[in-house]
Amino acid sequence: MNNETEVLRENFALILRLKEQAEALRKESDMLLSGMRDILSAQTPEALYQNMFDVFASLIPYQTCFILAHETPGFMVCKTATDSRFLDTKWAVDDVLKRTLLGTPTAVFNARIQPAWQTLEHLTETTAAVLYCPFIDNNKTSIIVFCATEIGFYTQMHVATAERYREFTEQTLMSVQAKLEALQSQKLKKEREQVELSMVQSEKMASLGLLAAGVAHEINNPLAFVNSNFDALSGYMPSLAKFFAKTHCVLKSELPSEEKLLQIEALFNEYDIEMLMEDLQEISEDSKEGIERVCDIVKSLQAFTQDNDQDEAAVFDLNQCVADSLRLLKSKVKNTVSITQNLQKLPKLKGSAGKVNQVLVNLMVNALQAMDSSAQLQITTGHLDAPEIQQLHPDSECHTAGVTEQHAFVAIRDNGCGIAVDKLDSIFEPFFTTKPIGEGTGLGLYITYTLVQALGGEISVTSELNVGTEFTVTFPIPFTS
Repeated sequence: MNNETEVLRENFALILRLKEQAEALRKESDMLLSGMRDILSAQTPEALYQNMFDVFASLIPYQTCFILAHETPGFMVCKTATDSRFLDTKWAVDDVLKRTLLGTPTAVFNARIQPAWQTLEHLTETTAAVLYCPFIDNNKTSIIVFCATEIGFYTQMHVATAERYREFTEQTLMSVQAKLEALQSQKLKKEREQVELSMVQSEKMASLGLLAAGVAHEINNPLAFVNSNFDALSGYMPSLAKFFAKTHCVLKSELPSEEKLLQIEALFNEYDIEMLMEDLQEISEDSKEGIERVCDIVKSLQAFTQDNDQDEAAVFDLNQCVADSLRLLKSKVKNTVSITQNLQKLPKLKGSAGKVNQVLVNLMVNALQAMDSSAQLQITTGHLDAPEIQQLHPDSECHTAGVTEQHAFVAIRDNGCGIAVDKLDSIFEPFFTTKPIGEGTGLGLYITYTLVQALGGEISVTSELNVGTEFTVTFPIPFTS
């Protein structure tokens, strides 16, 4: 009976020890998992490294921690550290470091007498004991170094811990590298977006500069005849004032009504009121038309320059964008240019009208520059279904049902000089131009392509030398239930 009791006690004690060990391992696993989450949640390289070193501190205590990576034969360099004094320090690979690189974690009782530290005496003031732990990084062995201020601090227990968590250390550092690459990729993406935005704005300003003289002329013309009309109106005002003053005197007089009517009629004829009123009517209508023309031009400019990229609800009218763009380019259109418009009724499309106007102005300017005498510019808008889109843009993702079933398009066709077949594949590349040196930056069509892509659309081109060119831009029509 006693033997059975002892066995039960031993088994119970064993169960308690196993439970304690399991609980300790669970807590350790939770801690490491939480640490890994903290590492991967970092949004900057600095935070990433700080979180990584915090995780390492939960495994092995340290005063300073840093990582050595290979630089040149016989030397390693510190790439990251908790103490900035260690950064970029150069380390000769002595026997201790070489043994570590062969795969053995090593505890150094007193680092101050180790050859690798001899040339770094200013760092030994706060460092006595050292623990070196090897790990594989990009198929090369690097070393993570734990430093303590007390001689003999690191023992075989710490060496065993380092060996035990070596795989975890490697996985952690691998995750850090992956996160760093992701952060770098995000940074490059943001920088690229900033550069593209700057280029789009610069191209827009260049287009405004190109259009400025013509727009000023288009505004000055109606303003000139409005001003002239007001001069004429100013000339009529004294006559009107005299007529009304004398009419008022007649009406207040004691004369019989018949006599008053005769005198008023005489005044009406004397000041030629009938002709004056006809002129005033004409002046009013002409001035209204002139002001409306100025308002239309200003609205077109506002539509061209507006920036509502942050407005997710922004929509545009493709036909209105065509009208605005043509209005801005009116002064650039010579009398010899014949413009034909075939605009079908379209629903509102999602996106920035300013971007669409910039696209259309760029394409129309190119078309006008490509044509000489007997120039014909054709602008067409309408609908395309999925098969037509697939034929027009064979490389695009086009579905036969759902929100992308219908597309709106605008086609701009000229009868200019055309583009050689071997150059068609390059026209949307940055800095590529078919214009003579000094006449084109090679950014217009690249920016046009970028803007169309940002709007969720596609752009294609067909051309034949000495016959003409046609650009077709398509936009998805939002699905409405």
